[in-house]
Amino acid sequence: MINTVVINDNVNSLKKLKSMISQKEELKLIADYKNPIRCLNQLKKNKRELKLIILDTNIMGYSGLEVAKNIHKLDKKIKIIFIASNQDHAVEAFELNAFDYLIWPVEEKRFAETIARLEKH
Repeated sequence: MINTVVINDNVNSLKKLKSMISQKEELKLIADYKNPIRCLNQLKKNKRELKLIILDTNIMGYSGLEVAKNIHKLDKKIKIIFIASNQDHAVEAFELNAFDYLIWPVEEKRFAETIARLEKH
């Protein structure tokens, strides 16, 4: 089971992500956040066996790339999948060791392929 957190401030995107996660028996959604600072504070307090964070590149005016850097300061083993509306930050994301970078609208087949690769790690 891959314990997963989603950070996304768009209600429709969050709903879609939660739906895709619920369809993957390998994933267990343990929390979702609209505010990345709140998520970081929770991670500092409670370092559960979190394995995956799915986040946008821009959340409530915060850079998802900066959020990812802070996540990896807390735990480098957490895998990060970015989901963005464009590929503008893809190179930077992979420089931060992103596991994947998906573009909205995310195809369920593509999401499933990413999760299958994640399971092998």
